Amino acid sequence: MDAVIAVIVVVSFLLAFWRIGWWRWFWLGIALYLGLFELAAKLVTGHTISQQYWIFAQTSPLWWLPALLVAVGGLGLALHLVWKRIGRKSDG
Repeated sequence: MDAVIAVIVVVSFLLAFWRIGWWRWFWLGIALYLGLFELAAKLVTGHTISQQYWIFAQTSPLWWLPALLVAVGGLGLALHLVWKRIGRKSDG
């Protein structure tokens, strides 16, 4: 189920960016890539990639680091995309 949720989230990005140039192809590629990795991981290891993280998180004192880096990366991308819009000075 976690793999389905991950793919749905990425597909929602695809829909959000559908009319913005090559972004639709980028998110479609990410969705397909993620789906293939989830399937391969499940077939080879018996666990999805999320389940593998949860197993890691049970024993590692650094369980929070990968999640933090994903969050920082997501915020960094969002800031990068809006920077020119929010960085403008008011014509005021």
